[in-house]
Amino acid sequence: MLQLCAAAAAILLTLLLYRPGLSGQPLFDDFESIFNNQQVTGIETIDWSSIQAAALSGHAGPLKRPISQLSFALNFVTSGNDPFYFKLTGLIIHLLTGISLGGFTLLLLRIYQQRFQPRLSKTRIRWLALVIATGWLLHPFNLTSVL
Repeated sequence: MLQLCAAAAAILLTLLLYRPGLSGQPLFDDFESIFNNQQVTGIETIDWSSIQAAALSGHAGPLKRPISQLSFALNFVTSGNDPFYFKLTGLIIHLLTGISLGGFTLLLLRIYQQRFQPRLSKTRIRWLALVIATGWLLHPFNLTSVL
């Protein structure tokens, strides 16, 4: 129960720390990737050709960031060009990724416990997974990519 409260506190702290940035202006490549990208901002209907064009409209290397570009297009269709909603979507994805990282770390530590370290307690495994996920959620390195 204590670990669940600590996890909820980590999520709440992340929300509180990122909240001021939700109202800020777009940063760095946001204009090129989103607001000046006709395949993203010009999407009017969600059909296969529009989705494919938006997903492949990125210019960030050979892989073109199709998942990011697709999320930008879907975000534009549902909320227009208000940067707040793009940043909110980024924050939600960041939180879900942090939760997933905690769960994945928990699974890895349980496998490690079963195979190599049977003395590693379940409580310690839960706390380690929580600390790793919280560290990732709160690390300042993620700030500009989320917002």
